[in-house]
Amino acid sequence: MFSEHLKEEQLPAPRSAATIKINFTSRVFPTALRESCVAEEEEWLRKQAEARRTISADLSELEDLKEEEKNPDWLKDKGNKMFATGNYLAAVSAYNLAVLLNNKLPILYLNRAACHLKLRNLHKAIEDCSKALEL
Repeated sequence: MFSEHLKEEQLPAPRSAATIKINFTSRVFPTALRESCVAEEEEWLRKQAEARRTISADLSELEDLKEEEKNPDWLKDKGNKMFATGNYLAAVSAYNLAVLLNNKLPILYLNRAACHLKLRNLHKAIEDCSKALEL
């Protein structure tokens, strides 16, 4: 019954084959261009490049450090502990290294300014507070 019905129907001819040439726009981000915010992505890329330049410029000083010592948060905590014990010079050293690793954290400048106040380095304290306010 079904085979007889199929023979009676005329099947359409297959489609003809062709080649379509497509050029894709190169993108750093995996989202489609219509879904992305180009200005925000370019700002992010610029900040990443700036951070890489900052870190690579100071790489010779950082080669001797252990992996945890290359973490600005770890150094900040270390400086906080030294500040709490009254070892202000060591705390300044820890904050200095943390600032070398990440100069965009205002808390590092503020903590270092507190150390300078305790050491009576008032001009350096003012410089660090001003830098923190700029950020």
